[in-house]
Formats: sequence, structure tokens, C-alpha cells
Amino acid sequence: MKHNKKHKDLLFRKAFSKKKDLLELYNALNGTHYTNVKDIEITTIDGAMYVNYKNDASFILDNILNLYEHQSTWNPNMPLRGVFYYAILYRKYEKKHKLNVYGRTQLQLPMPVYVVFCNASDMKEDWVDLRLTDMFPENNRDKACLECIAHVININHGHNVDIVNGCCRLSEYVNCITTIRDHCKDVDNKNDEALGERIEEAIDVCIEKGYLADILNEERAEVLDMFLDGCSVEEYVGLQVRDQVAQATEQVTQQVTQQVTEQVTEQVTQQVTEQVTQQGLYALVNSLKTYIPDIDSVTETIRKYKGFENITKDMVEKYW
Repeated sequence: MKHNKKHKDLLFRKAFSKKKDLLELYNALNGTHYTNVKDIEITTIDGAMYVNYKNDASFILDNILNLYEHQSTWNPNMPLRGVFYYAILYRKYEKKHKLNVYGRTQLQLPMPVYVVFCNASDMKEDWVDLRLTDMFPENNRDKACLECIAHVININHGHNVDIVNGCCRLSEYVNCITTIRDHCKDVDNKNDEALGERIEEAIDVCIEKGYLADILNEERAEVLDMFLDGCSVEEYVGLQVRDQVAQATEQVTQQVTQQVTEQVTEQVTQQVTEQVTQQGLYALVNSLKTYIPDIDSVTETIRKYKGFENITKDMVEKYW
């Protein structure tokens, strides 16, 4: 079956393509009351000049460079993506405002704020901060010269209700996705026809209830394609399994490494102990035999020393 795991990301991008919706989303998120859409400067990367990079929404408001992304699956690497996006956004800002990055005067830039709206089914927390420095070697993180924090907000049904209900468009989006999920949860993923029918039914319900009705009415076929086209479920599951295997492999590797380290440490310790014992025995035998000519008596005397309790006569004879 064909299924686009990016469908919700694309739908989110369409839902917040207009300034008035971004303004309402910003207000809901920050507890502000901006009303003039002219205050917003859209900076979204459209993919025309930057083919491999196209973010969901970004804009400048009140000297803040807001980067809004959507994730329908959990992705701990969002801070790194944020670095890529902000590098492009600040480059565009520098060109537009003809800034001299080589001058002697310190430039003033809009402050970056990076928010990820997530409705991954396995996200349980309301809010998670992901940091770029968490991706660096643990023993050197305090020396990192670069940081990027992705504020991941759970927008699944029942989470962050104040934010979701504070933005009509976001509420419509959440209800739309919930409706489609509910209609498709009992469908065999390999049955394209049945899945298509359920999505069509869900779209009808969304339009009737006013969930993104403008988008669904005008672009119904394209929205349907968003859900049906793209990589196969098998490919997607394969990627998920690959990540899980990689995580499990890392855990096993750490366990094996620890076990091997412990074994090697034990072996080395044993070898060193044996070496020290042999050297000590040689010294004791040569010292005692000068005063005690009887090998049996020397052996008994050596056994009284700590660490030499198990010395045998044959071992003493080796150095006699």
C-alpha cells in the first residue's frame, strides 16, 4: 500500500500558509494579542532556491525569527535540522537587509525561537526540549560553541489544550487528523481501495464539521494523494525497524564492551598479580635459602607471607 508519512507535515504547511493563521498560532503559543498581519514578515524557505531544504513555516514578528515545524513521527534530530534551517534563514536575512558581516560594527539580528508541533502517536509528554548539544560526545558537551533548542509541543488530542484551543486553525488541524486516524484505524493497510474510501469518508466528516474545510474543499484530490502517495508502509516500517535495530545494537554494543572490559581487566589484573607473585617468590627464595638450607622449611616460611599462602614446594624449587 502507498502511504505518505509526510502527509500531516504537508497538510500542516498548507493550514498555516497565511499570515492571519500564523499570527493566531503565535498568540496562542505566547499568550500575546497581536492583530495586525502586517507585523509579520514571512521567511519560509520554499525550496525553489534551496532544493533540499523546505521548512513548514518561519516568520519574523516583534524582532523574533520564529521557526515552526511539524512532525507526525518522533524525531530526536530536529535540533540539527534547525541549525540547517536557521543557517539559510539568517543568510537570507543578511542579503535582504544588506548587512556587512565583515564590518567593525556589531550587527543586530532577530532572536531565533524554534518550535516543533508534534502529533506522533508515541509522544506522551506535553512538552520536550531537544538540544543540539545532546547529540555531541557527553564528555565534551560543555565545550560546545553551538546550541540549538527545539521546543517540541505535543498537539495530540488531550495535550496542551490551552494552546490548541487558543488557535482555531490548530484546533481544526488536530481534529482533522484525529478524525482521519479514527476512520482508518481498523482498515487493512494493504487494502488501497478500502483505505481510500475511509479517507474520503473522513474528509467528508471534516468538511461537515468545519475542520480545514477550505483546504479540503478546494484541494480534496491533492489532500487525498497526500495520504495515499509516497513511500510504502513496508518501506516506512523498514526505516522504523532500522532505527530500532540501530538503537538496540548500540545498547548491546555498550553491554558487550562493558563485559569485555571487565573480562580484560580481570585477566590483566590476574596476569600482573601472577607476575608480581613470581618476582616476589624469586626474591624470597633467594633471600631465605641463605639462612634456611632446607627447601621444605623455606616453603613453609614463604607460605606465611600474605599473597603466598598457596605456594607449593615445586614452585619454590623453580627458583632454588
